[in-house]
Amino acid sequence: MVQLIPEKQRNFAFYVVQKLQRAGFTAYWAGGCVRDQLLGYTPKDYDVATDARPGQIRRVFRRHKTLAVGADFGTITVVGPRGAGQVEVTTFRQEAEYSDGRHPDRVWFSSAQEDAQRRDFTINGIFYDPVRQEYIDYVGGQQDIHSRQIRAIGDPRKRFQEDKLRMLRAVRFAAVLGFTIEPATFQAIVQMADQILQVSAERIAGEMERLLTAPFRAEGVRLLVTTGLARPLLPEILLPEGDSSPRALPPQDGMREVFSVPLETHKAALAKDMPSEESIEPTQLFAGASQEPVYSGVGSRPERAQSPTAAGAEPVRSIPGARPELAQSLQILERLKEPSFALALAGLLAGMCTGRQVIALGRRWRLSNQVMERAAWLVDHADALHQATSQPWSKLQPLLIHPGIHELLALMEAKASLGWTEAEDVQFCYQKLALPPELLNPPPLITGDDLIRLGIPQGPIYKKILEQVRAAQLDGRIHSPEQALHLARQIAQNELNPELPLLLSIPEEYFNGQKGQKEDGGSSAADPAS
Repeated sequence: MVQLIPEKQRNFAFYVVQKLQRAGFTAYWAGGCVRDQLLGYTPKDYDVATDARPGQIRRVFRRHKTLAVGADFGTITVVGPRGAGQVEVTTFRQEAEYSDGRHPDRVWFSSAQEDAQRRDFTINGIFYDPVRQEYIDYVGGQQDIHSRQIRAIGDPRKRFQEDKLRMLRAVRFAAVLGFTIEPATFQAIVQMADQILQVSAERIAGEMERLLTAPFRAEGVRLLVTTGLARPLLPEILLPEGDSSPRALPPQDGMREVFSVPLETHKAALAKDMPSEESIEPTQLFAGASQEPVYSGVGSRPERAQSPTAAGAEPVRSIPGARPELAQSLQILERLKEPSFALALAGLLAGMCTGRQVIALGRRWRLSNQVMERAAWLVDHADALHQATSQPWSKLQPLLIHPGIHELLALMEAKASLGWTEAEDVQFCYQKLALPPELLNPPPLITGDDLIRLGIPQGPIYKKILEQVRAAQLDGRIHSPEQALHLARQIAQNELNPELPLLLSIPEEYFNGQKGQKEDGGSSAADPAS
């Protein structure tokens, strides 16, 4: 896969607009790339909106490769040089009727102003002319970026009827940007939340992944609850329907006070440190297109913004309708550092769900096996590293060699930062991970083939024998294959019929001359757990 180079992407997107304009058409950057530029971020990709029709777009770029996959909706993809990616060029359009709740039944070409009105949120409805270095804003998107709020364009209920996923996207944008949701838009989500399941599971999962790994993911989850979207999407974090009674949180040593923030308080807190319009210079707003835009000052970067609690919001004990454990889970979620989807999901659900319930959720969202199985493992082992320094090596070692160990340690680090577990346990685990492979994960002394040669009847007993022998090896109680085989024979006899002698023998030639080996196996390796 070719790595995209931001400067090449930007230059190519500039070239696409410039070429369309030189051919006599109107053309602007549109959507998320304009929003990101205003916020001071480097756009991940660029979209162009134009009054050129699809056939005209293809003729303008006849020397370049174009793809007409979206031509029915007015979109032609122009493929750039290596490292520049591709740019979707879409004709200004209007849309009508969304029978499937996602795609318009009818599309007709229109003006830039009419095109802006059909988009989802004002922050995504701004155009930018990179040639003239001008913003074209028909929907008040710049003001909403100043106010740090998500507002649907026009009637929010109409926007959400067109595509129900927009309700979840509003919450996701709030979680990514640290914005609040404007009251009318918020109320429309509350009224229509139960319709979100008309959207495909795959699209829901895509938004949930972005939400749970976003900078303000804890606030995003709170919004899922307060908008009502959690009931159809994530009922695992809610009290049963009809049960709204508050419950005391379980006691936890060293736990700080758990807070959640009402919507209006959250809005006020997020807006507290916003610069006034008068303090923003026009040159900040209209950064040139030929260079990386200067941070415009119209919104705080998520990594620098304060949380509502830190900004002085009034604390409350829990979120109405949510399980009391959620308040603790959100603190863990906040403390995770750039989590994967699986880790974020586990951080949210550990303490409220079992691994089996996580698997059920993963199937509901149609997650990949890799993601849901990793999240389930993390949930089932969320507390397994507590008191690691005093655990038997045979109990700790299988966790340390698991592919998910670094995510499990990240979960532990989040808890340690809250004072809920000992930082020494985390440090101890990292020290053990640094052991040489032959000490961290020595090869087993025996395998299932050895048990067959011993004449032990095959079946589930093999797993039990091998696990017990492996534990004895790791804990330093046995050191040689001969000792392992003797232990396996004893375990088999006890399991199959402890009252009768089992006719199992170990031929001398089996060990190929190892009979004279020392009883302790001659091992000089230090116990890894010491």
